[in-house]
Amino acid sequence: MTRTAPAALLKALNELEKGYDESPGTERRAFARVPARGEGELSAIDQTRPRSPIPIQLRDVGWGGFGFICQVPLEPRSRWRAVFLLEGQQVAQQTLSVRYCSRVAGDLWLVGSQVCVDNGVVALLGVDRGQLDR
Repeated sequence: MTRTAPAALLKALNELEKGYDESPGTERRAFARVPARGEGELSAIDQTRPRSPIPIQLRDVGWGGFGFICQVPLEPRSRWRAVFLLEGQQVAQQTLSVRYCSRVAGDLWLVGSQVCVDNGVVALLGVDRGQLDR
């Protein structure tokens, strides 16, 4: 698989959206989502996942999560650290859980994610992470 530059991911996303009216799962969402554009990278939290960052292009955002495209199929319920970039610099990060992942074209995948409690907060509270991974 060849990694696409962020600008190419943005162009691909804009082309895809010309034919979409609504995001998958709109009727099941607890919070509204609004269109958003931004670059980011996913890093695996689980040691069994790929180690190199996966480039993403944001599609939408809501209080409960993010929608984005990427070039790698992501397993539902898998957890990732999303780093959001502005002019190539990290400006924010968030732990995400994949809710769905659908192929939309060639090697492009549309992903719906939900925000999660960070591992550091869980550890700070003295909770065994293994109890939450069931």
